[in-house]
Amino acid sequence: MQALAVHVFLLSGAGMDDCIRRVRHFLDHNALVRYAQVEIVRAQCCHAGEPQFHPCLHEALAANRRALDELCRELRQAGCHTLDDLAAMEQGYRSKLLHTMTHLLDGFFGIDSAFYDLDEGAHQITPSRQRRIAEQPEQCWLIQAHGSSPDGPGFERLRGDHTTDRNRSPGGREPGIPPSL
Repeated sequence: MQALAVHVFLLSGAGMDDCIRRVRHFLDHNALVRYAQVEIVRAQCCHAGEPQFHPCLHEALAANRRALDELCRELRQAGCHTLDDLAAMEQGYRSKLLHTMTHLLDGFFGIDSAFYDLDEGAHQITPSRQRRIAEQPEQCWLIQAHGSSPDGPGFERLRGDHTTDRNRSPGGREPGIPPSL
C-alpha cells in the first residue's frame, strides 16, 4: 500500500482514544474520500497542553497554504488571471483546480486537506476554536492519519476527480455519460 495523503485533524474530546474513534468514523463514512487503509500515527497525536501541539498545528496549516498556493500557481499557468477568466472557464482541468481550491477555502474535506478541524468543518482556526484551545487545552487534540490505497496516487485521486473505475457503471462508462452512438 502506498500512502496517498497525510491528514492532521483537530477536534475536541475526552482523550486520544475518543478522538481517534471519531476520526476513524469520519473517514469510514466520508462519501468522497475513501482509503483502503487508514493508519493513525499515535506518536504524532497530541493535545494543546503538550509542547509539540503548536508546531504541529502550524505545520499542518502551512501545508494547506502551500497546497492552495500551488493550485493558484497551476491555475495561473493554465491561463486564468482574472475573475472574467473564471466566468469564461470551460469544464476541465482548470475548473477542477478551481474546485479543489474552493474546497480548501470553504472547509469541505478532501484528499488535499493537510489540516482539518473536524468539529468546526474548517481548514483554518476559527475564533471559537482559538478560545477552546486556550480554555481547554487538554481537550483539543491533533490526530494524524495516513490514508493508503493499493493503487498509489493518481491525478484523479489527488485532484478530487472521482470518476475513477470504482465510480464507473458496469459498462465501463462514467455515471451520467451515455454510450457512444
